Amino acid sequence: MSEPKTKPEVWETAMRRALEVAARSHAPFGAVICRIDQPGTVLFEGGNTSAQDPTGHAEVNALRALAAAGHPVRAREFALVTTAEPCPMCAAASWWAEIGLIVYGTSIERLIELGWRQLATPVRELLARSRGIEPPAVIGPWRQEWTDPLYRR
Repeated sequence: MSEPKTKPEVWETAMRRALEVAARSHAPFGAVICRIDQPGTVLFEGGNTSAQDPTGHAEVNALRALAAAGHPVRAREFALVTTAEPCPMCAAASWWAEIGLIVYGTSIERLIELGWRQLATPVRELLARSRGIEPPAVIGPWRQEWTDPLYRR
């Protein structure tokens, strides 16, 4: 897995938008997609809609918005910024979409500590098992002081 080429601080605008999306979602998870070279410009977003669709996680919904806009499946130039560490389904979807970077707030471990049901497989561990293409670089946990409050019950 490659090292991120950007400093985490450039993703603050995107994380703030992901927090806004999370605040109005079924469960408080939000994700946005930006071009890696334009981290302050959110292009696509997704909130959690898992009450209607168990695959309706924020990251998957943001990836669906990217695909609906006609972008290629291979999207190395894009970053996925999300309020929580992607679960294995979302991490795999990001890998299949060939996202170039994942930036996340609250870790899966912390979500479990806070009482959330999770598959306890960290994103880096899952992506390290990928073959055939370079997995996305990963930044996180990052700005959990912003994201952890979403998940306290």
